[in-house]
Amino acid sequence: MKEHFKLQDTHIEIVVGVEREGKPGAITINNPQNYEEGGFGDEKYAMIFLRPTYPAYLDDAQVAAYEANIRTMLLGFNAVTNFPGDYNGGDPLGARDVTRIREHVKNMVHALNGDPAAQEYFKDKANQVYCAELAFVSFSAGMHVPLNDETMIPLVGDEAWAKFKEFVAAHNAGKESPFTTLNQNARASLVRDLTIADGSLKPIGDVAPASDKDKLAFQPMTMSDIVEQFIRTHMPRELLGEQLAPLQGQVLEQMRPGLLETMGMDKLAATDPARVAVEGLYTQIVQVVSKSHANYQAFRAELDPLLAQARLMVGPRGDTGEGLFVPPSLYHVVAQGKHKGGLLGMQYEGHGVHVTAVKKLKDTPPQPTPVDDIASDISCESACGQQARGGCWCDAACTQAGDCCEDVEQVCR
Repeated sequence: MKEHFKLQDTHIEIVVGVEREGKPGAITINNPQNYEEGGFGDEKYAMIFLRPTYPAYLDDAQVAAYEANIRTMLLGFNAVTNFPGDYNGGDPLGARDVTRIREHVKNMVHALNGDPAAQEYFKDKANQVYCAELAFVSFSAGMHVPLNDETMIPLVGDEAWAKFKEFVAAHNAGKESPFTTLNQNARASLVRDLTIADGSLKPIGDVAPASDKDKLAFQPMTMSDIVEQFIRTHMPRELLGEQLAPLQGQVLEQMRPGLLETMGMDKLAATDPARVAVEGLYTQIVQVVSKSHANYQAFRAELDPLLAQARLMVGPRGDTGEGLFVPPSLYHVVAQGKHKGGLLGMQYEGHGVHVTAVKKLKDTPPQPTPVDDIASDISCESACGQQARGGCWCDAACTQAGDCCEDVEQVCR
């Protein structure tokens, strides 16, 4: 049931354009590294393609520079991060602010250099990275931490940074480097356009308005946000009206076990105070959702205070990253124009359909349809000036159209 809360969005792959033997193509970068071996799945693997959108205050050249920076971050983090054992609510969000994003980047560079402490940093449960989190960290780091001398030498030191640049050059030349030796995805070697940014690329906080300078690429979600977006997406009450209320309430009640499992509360006794509090608030939310209101605005006016209370109850617990999530469904709802608050947006590009599900056009031309194959052996008797029974014509225009009955000249003088 927890997959329903995540809108059945079970995985995030990051598509990267590549070239092999002079031909363009694309691969995917994933956590776990060997997921689908960097491909796009089998004939039953359904995909939705999304493209990031950037703030309007960035020009095309700046967007291209940040995207290149993101791509290099992606290969770096993919090589050194570890997939968590519990990615359904039990994994804290380590990179939850700009300071921690910079710390992640510092340890990524050192881990590629073989630093044991940096490698242990990413083995720590607090810093393990699941699939959608890899995208979140890479995009956030790519926007806030330019991979150039000006930013990186103060962050990691001359020696570590010089080695990182050597790794980038070796990788782009098709030689062995930690970008590939630490990656179980053999197709990662096809990404040959890693970059070292020039000094003109600044942390986004230096060029963004004050309201954006501390934003991450996307706004992390709380469990309350996930429940809200599940309700809005599966059963769009704002579009279909208040008659949907009873059905929404029934579905939400049926999802209760999935909520408890996602939060890890299914393991607690039914009398545990924490579980009692969460279930009590959830019951109130179900009651409000089940009730028809005068309009959608009236519904939200009653629901929003409960959601705010839920964010406090199940949101971030201290400064540990627990209670914050970046599930695959985050990108889904951002593409719908919901759950805003990050630097980037998402736009829908299309669905991925396996080639075996697409019919190949026949090599031979199709037989003409009955409309094209008009019978001409029908008589114009009793049909002059009109269409004869059977399809041919007996009017003045049929000569030009080429659809006259054979005896039009004899019968219709």
